[in-house]
Amino acid sequence: MTTVNLNEKDFPIHFGIGTLRKFSSEAKIPIAKFSNGKMMEELTLDDLMTMIFIAFKEGHRKAKKKFSLDIDAVCDLIDETEGGLEKIMAVFGETMPFSEGK
Repeated sequence: MTTVNLNEKDFPIHFGIGTLRKFSSEAKIPIAKFSNGKMMEELTLDDLMTMIFIAFKEGHRKAKKKFSLDIDAVCDLIDETEGGLEKIMAVFGETMPFSEGK
């Protein structure tokens, strides 16, 4: 299970097909955009934070851990951690189903 350390605490996070399915549905983004390499260029900050929030929920679900944060609390964790967003995006780049080398 992949974790990300934010504000000195490890959080399970998962960018997988389930995350993509839920994000695609919520953000109304067609799945074709995920594989054309342009998805990240077209996302709004709200889209990005929604995807990260869903990845947190999916990570906790897969780890069978309770998850009680809302999207604003996740944003606060990222803000309170030096390099927080960069840490999450590194996990995203390594684990996203449609990333290069997958």
